[in-house]
Amino acid sequence: MTRQISDCRAVRLVVAVLAIAWTIAAEQLASAQNSNATPAKSAEAELGDFYRGDEVQSVYLRVADEDLQRMLAALPERIYVRASFRWRDISVENVAIRFKGNSSSAPSQQHKRSFLIKFDEYADGQRFLGLRRVSLDNGVQFGSVFSEPIITEILRDQGIKTHRCNYAKLFLNDKYHGVYVNVERIDESFIERHLPDPNGLLFKVDEGGPGANLQFLGDDPSAYARAFEPETKSAKKGQRRLVEFIKLINQSPEKDFAAKLDSKMEVDDFLRVTAVMLFSGAFDQLTGWHPHNYYLYCDGKQDRWRYLPWDLDVGFCEIAFGQIHVLADWNAAWPVAGQMPNPLLERIVADPALLKRYRDTARVILGKYFEPERLCAVIDAKYALIKKDLAADPFPHRRVTNPEDQSYEDIVTSMKSFVRKRYTTASQQLATPGQRPEIVRRPQGGPGGPPPQLVEKLQRIQRAAEQMQKNGKDMLPIHKLMQQVGPLLQQGRTEEAEKLIVQALKLAGEELPHPPSAKDASTDKPSAASNDSPLRIGNQRVGKVLFLGNSITLHSPAPNIGWTGNWGMAASTREKDYVHLLLDRIANAAGGKPAVMVKNIADFERRQNDFNVSDGLKDELAFKADLIVIAIGENAASPKTDDAKAKYSEAFANLLAELKKRGQPTLVVRSCFWADPAKDQIMKKACEDAGGVFVDNSKLGAHESNYASWERKVANVGVGAHPGDIGMQAIADALWSAIQKQAGLIQPK
Repeated sequence: MTRQISDCRAVRLVVAVLAIAWTIAAEQLASAQNSNATPAKSAEAELGDFYRGDEVQSVYLRVADEDLQRMLAALPERIYVRASFRWRDISVENVAIRFKGNSSSAPSQQHKRSFLIKFDEYADGQRFLGLRRVSLDNGVQFGSVFSEPIITEILRDQGIKTHRCNYAKLFLNDKYHGVYVNVERIDESFIERHLPDPNGLLFKVDEGGPGANLQFLGDDPSAYARAFEPETKSAKKGQRRLVEFIKLINQSPEKDFAAKLDSKMEVDDFLRVTAVMLFSGAFDQLTGWHPHNYYLYCDGKQDRWRYLPWDLDVGFCEIAFGQIHVLADWNAAWPVAGQMPNPLLERIVADPALLKRYRDTARVILGKYFEPERLCAVIDAKYALIKKDLAADPFPHRRVTNPEDQSYEDIVTSMKSFVRKRYTTASQQLATPGQRPEIVRRPQGGPGGPPPQLVEKLQRIQRAAEQMQKNGKDMLPIHKLMQQVGPLLQQGRTEEAEKLIVQALKLAGEELPHPPSAKDASTDKPSAASNDSPLRIGNQRVGKVLFLGNSITLHSPAPNIGWTGNWGMAASTREKDYVHLLLDRIANAAGGKPAVMVKNIADFERRQNDFNVSDGLKDELAFKADLIVIAIGENAASPKTDDAKAKYSEAFANLLAELKKRGQPTLVVRSCFWADPAKDQIMKKACEDAGGVFVDNSKLGAHESNYASWERKVANVGVGAHPGDIGMQAIADALWSAIQKQAGLIQPK
């Protein structure tokens, strides 16, 4: 339980008193255990001791030297080997251990590695105090060894069903191996002990994937399979229930949303978790920047869902990786962070009653748990508990994410600074929420960020790997290499990372598209190709190609904002915008240059309901294109009400209908670069209703490495947030893949 105290002196006094009380309780417990106490009660009581927050545990592992060498040699793959486990006087033989987590997967890692101990891998039904697994985390991320114990204590003190954790000294083959965070696993044992339905559904979202942000991708459960890993038998059979829950989040009518959500989810717990994650800076969550590191649990008897946060070692950091501005960009009154679509939080923020519930909850939590004097005292108490053990820790006394750390004193000082700043800003934001702030699109590539040339190579590998996966080829060699790249980039070891990236490119080489040759295609007038041009790609006519877009497609020079180009903003040259990249692909595949027209129709986006398509696009309609690429949406206001959605749907459907009347064009519609689920869903449905091809680009805008400001200095923030050369390449690749499928050159999934 979190102890609320006013100063460090009080901390020491309270801890001393409680330590005496706990010592007496422990002696009484030992006495009871030596009598005729039932084994079940004894095991449960000892399990409470195993996770006691005021006591550093000692865990002993014994592993054959050759098995330790096998574990290291297998990296980045994490393999199990046999071991023995001991805590106090309880010994368990024939257990399985392996390294755990991405930070422990790199063979060159100099920090301590995390361990996962599994008791029933080699012996069916074997348990330790009822546990199937024990997790020992290295605590080398932003929150060091302090973040997870502090956050979980706050959550549990509010009655939220979350995992327990404390500190443990690990002795490996009788040699001191350092201080670890002893974390209770969320698995079947956790469900049986803490949650209402022992047979409930449990899904884990580890590394993310399609739908991990709780965005509805359709009724087919397989669309979500990569993101949601079923952890229980009931979850394997109940994947449709998961889809129904996600659908409810996305498609419930506005007037019914709050009631429907309350009927299916522990909403108040989720609001509490959201506030705690925000105040502690735990950004690596669905509630923060990245939709992963969480579980969804469904009580099958009551048909109610719970959000269970996990992997909370990232927290209490003002700017992460030099790119994620946790304090500046995470507003306590408007808790939607980052640029990835977040349907659940977006709908909560859009609902006045739910938003008020969140803010009321947040104010209470901020005052009770995050007042600087109190929370800094908690940090001091945690540090005092393990200070001597940390001093003897044989591994570096800093965080892998913060090379500037020189000691644990530096870490504690940094965390306290965050606590004070967060409390001040959050108090002000909750007192005067004001209007919802605009998303700040910041340049990347600073400290902790890979240089643009590496980003471009990484994206090429990603595209190639996706193609390999489609073709059923073995991706494991590439996967092993890429597991090592992330930690190296975090540590700023770019040269070592680049060598691995080059190896991965070689492995993926035959899948990479040939680099396009620059051709001089027109961007604003039709070329002189004949109307009966025989140019084709497979079964797709491409004699005449029309692009309808906004500034990303074509923007004339605008010196007042520092834009001098006459092509797609913000490619560095004409040849590198997505229009020209795509036309090069088409020309190379078709054996000739098509006739081309390019039109900026941002005027349609801004006044869609009174835009006369027949008059406004007279020349473009008369062009009678074979292939029309529609790339709009960014300038249109996001439709928040049902009426606004209906109007946007009608206007966009009318545009496509008018385009279809002239000739027999193939329509290719791409989603917004800066994702907007409401607009994207409307455009997708209208496109499919018109028989067109929809291309989902929504993830591109979530990665600032796709922005021009990542690649070069751009004076105007708005221009810099447009896709740069890397982003333009990604747009062109996605469109080209869709056109190839339409032409029958490659098979769709």
